[in-house]
Amino acid sequence: MKFFKYLAWMATTLICSLGARASTSEVLVGVYDLPPHIIIPAQGTPQGAAPQFLNKYVFQKSPLKVHWVAAHFARTMIDLENGRLDMVLLVAKTSERENKYIFSESPLYQTPSGIVVKKDSKIQKIQSLHDLQGLSLGHDLGSIVPDYFKETGVKFHFVSGQDYFKRNLRLLRSGRIDGFFVPTFSHGLYKLKKDHLLSEFSILEIPAKPLKLYIIFGKKTDPQLIKAVNTALKNHGDQYLKMLHQLL
Repeated sequence: MKFFKYLAWMATTLICSLGARASTSEVLVGVYDLPPHIIIPAQGTPQGAAPQFLNKYVFQKSPLKVHWVAAHFARTMIDLENGRLDMVLLVAKTSERENKYIFSESPLYQTPSGIVVKKDSKIQKIQSLHDLQGLSLGHDLGSIVPDYFKETGVKFHFVSGQDYFKRNLRLLRSGRIDGFFVPTFSHGLYKLKKDHLLSEFSILEIPAKPLKLYIIFGKKTDPQLIKAVNTALKNHGDQYLKMLHQLL
């Protein structure tokens, strides 16, 4: 029932947002479930550190009316590219994405990545990328696959939908995958803690360069909005970690 209430909320938000799209006094912000950074409730507006940051440092003193549009990550990226959104939060750079979107001048957050495994997994620690050789890993369809995986021979099993985390856990329990890749380590740890799963699963940090997660904009997004976000990141970006730690 909670899931269907969420879908109804998402559809209502989307319809209202699209109906007001032509107005420059409104902004459409694409969000996807990434707790504790972005938390999508069954009803109401998104919570989490990223919406809090924007509300406090960009939207609070702005005349803009904000519409939060929730969907799966891949859907938000398509909608931004097609001009149905103005911005999307917490996105890693790739050369392909840089051709399609405008990235904020600085990242909102930098994160290590991780792999969720069963407690009794043969993999208990990742000391180097060599330890990933030949693994079969679950992953969220449309999410980033860092270049460092090219040298590991990892085979990815992609799943999609809002319940991708639970679906990956089911695949892991069944033995169909060795683990699953979580680009944002704090997200994976938060989910395992919240759902009381740390007695069954572990999340192992990957010893690689952290991902930088940006706020991105469509090619036709109002330059003044982009400027306001860049100014907020420059002047208050160091406050994001404080907001995040309050939710951990």
